[in-house]
Amino acid sequence: MTGAREADVQTVEKGKAALRAEEGLPGLKPGEVLLVENTRFYKEEEGKAKLADDATDARASRYRVCRYTPATSDAQVIPNQWHPRNYSNVTPTEQLTNQNFLVIRAGDDPGDGTGTAFTCPTDVPADPATGDFVNSNTLPHQPPPASP
Repeated sequence: MTGAREADVQTVEKGKAALRAEEGLPGLKPGEVLLVENTRFYKEEEGKAKLADDATDARASRYRVCRYTPATSDAQVIPNQWHPRNYSNVTPTEQLTNQNFLVIRAGDDPGDGTGTAFTCPTDVPADPATGDFVNSNTLPHQPPPASP
């Protein structure tokens, strides 16, 4: 995945919304990403960072949430540990670690309708033989992807 640098990773205080739409994301430039662990946006968070309306929303003032998963689409059936869109039959002893999210700008449209919508970054399966030790694939989480 390109664009993410250690210096660009922001700390998010637990239990508080650290992102405010009117303030933007300090230090985050177009094309760069912010890693936020175990965060979801809910309607109660209105007034904070605004989510894109849908996959075509390219407004630079909006954000989309991507979830890390080795799945290549939401149609692919994967176990809960691999971070599916919808969990099923979760047991009390199930280890659901590394359920991380990535927040990206929705697009680069300055407000005149000429921008491009950004998509969640994709990756290929890890291949240690070639020096690729991490699958950093993501899929859209919020706003939900369009229904087929």
